[in-house]
Parts: sequence; C-alpha cells; structure tokens
Amino acid sequence: MKRRLSSSFAAVALMGALIGGALTACSTNDSGVNVEGDYGKAPKVSAGEGTPSKDLKVVTLKEGKGTACGEGAVMQVNYHGQLWNGKKFDSSFDRGKPAVFSLKQVVPGWGKGLKDAKPGSRTLLVIPPQLGYGDQATGDIPAGSTLVFVVDTLKCFSSSQMKKGEQLLAEAKATGDSLPGVEVGGKLGAKPTLKVTPDQLAKERKVVVLAQGRGAPLKAKDVVIVHQSWLDQDGKIASTWDSATPMPLQGEQTLAELGLDKELAGKTVGSRLGLSSMQNGQSVAFVLDIVGTL
Repeated sequence: MKRRLSSSFAAVALMGALIGGALTACSTNDSGVNVEGDYGKAPKVSAGEGTPSKDLKVVTLKEGKGTACGEGAVMQVNYHGQLWNGKKFDSSFDRGKPAVFSLKQVVPGWGKGLKDAKPGSRTLLVIPPQLGYGDQATGDIPAGSTLVFVVDTLKCFSSSQMKKGEQLLAEAKATGDSLPGVEVGGKLGAKPTLKVTPDQLAKERKVVVLAQGRGAPLKAKDVVIVHQSWLDQDGKIASTWDSATPMPLQGEQTLAELGLDKELAGKTVGSRLGLSSMQNGQSVAFVLDIVGTL
C-alpha cells in the first residue's frame, strides 16, 4: 500500500528497499458508500451509488480513544481500498499485516482524511481524483479514479511525539566514537554533515553510537522511526531532515524482521547512530537519528 499511496520518498528505499470495540451494523452516510463489519476485521464495502463527490468525504465509522494523530503523524493501520465501482485494488487485511507510513508519504486524501483519527478508530475515506492520483494511472488504479478506503487506525506516532524525540536528539551526549570511513559533523538534533571515504568503510555491516540519547531502549519488535541522512550519487547529503519528515526505518518492518535487532536493540531513542553496510556489492553509509518507535 505504501508504494501505491506514496509520494516520491527515495530515502526509505535506500535502507533495503500499523483495538477496540465493534461495528456490527451497516454504516450509512452521505458518502454514497455503505460499510459493514467489525473494527479489526476486513470490512464489506459497497460500490458507490450515483456520481462520486468532487470533495473529500471523511466518515468516522468508529470513534477511537486518546489524542488525534495529527498532521504528519506516522501511523500503523489496516486498510481496504477499492474503486468507486467496488473493484478492490489493495488490502492489508488480506495480507495479514498492518501497514506503517508517514502521512507526508501518502496521497493528499489520506493526509487530510486521517490527521484527526485516533487509535482504535475506523474511518471511511472517499477521495476524489485531485486528492488521489489525478490523471495518472497507478497499478490497478485507472487515471481519474475516485478512491474508497476503510482504514482502521491501530497506533500512531504524533507530531508532538516527533518534537519530543527531536528534542532528545538535540540533548544527546557525543560518545567520541566514530565509524571507519565516515566523518560526521553538525549539530545534534539537526541535519548532519557527512563525508565518506568508500575504500575505508567496513566490509561487513557495522553500527556505532555517535551520540547517546536518554530515551527508551529499542526492542526487537519495534518499528523504529528515524531521520536518515546519506550521500546521494552526486556526493550531496540527502536527508529526511530537509523535509522535516521522520520516517519508519523501512515501512512496517520491525528490527527483528529487518535483521537489525542484534545491532540496534538496546540502543536508545534520541541517539545518533552511524551505520555502514554492503548493498548490491557496494559499501554505503548512513546516519540514523532515532526519533521514536511504534
């Protein structure tokens, strides 16, 4: 789903490339779409009736609890997606695994429609083309399509939590350690400077704590949210700090699923890490600033 809904975010691709009561009745609303089924289970969604609205329709089918996720949140959700005519094109329910993404990664209809969602909520989105993919065909989605989604919000890492994580980064204590072949500078809690000498990089994956944060330790089951910085093919520093968009390390995958639990479990939120590894036969290096976890 993330790739299908995502805007252009090359940062994430470089790393190797979320429960409450029930809805038991058919939910009727002015969206032209009816939804049946319980929160946490795959919904039954009707085809749209009549002509779809030119405006975004957001219907809260089940209220969640706590604070709204907010603009730019990183969310863990299950979702069902279909066209106005009822043809399903995607479903995390079918895959049996929630999706994780930033609301800055997805089409505008998702960003606008889910910012007020709370954990435990079920939301119906009817997204007009201009807030979806517009005139561009994407996979099984024809150009000019109205998109219909039912989204169960499981967890979210809110913008206020991001600010707290970035403050922990700014307060981290430099360890004095370094990563072979990599010079990292700049202020903590901001975009780093980065100089890489490829032939001096370790041939096997290596992780070094450059600055120690005082947040909670990471666990193998965590989806880790980071700011990531690296050198692009032109030798320029690319970074999620530029767009003020901390991201899941790699989608919905946990540290254990990424095979990074041995190196990263126990490291703390608010820390700055240097990481080098082999990708496609080449040595690459990253700076990871740990903002938080889901």
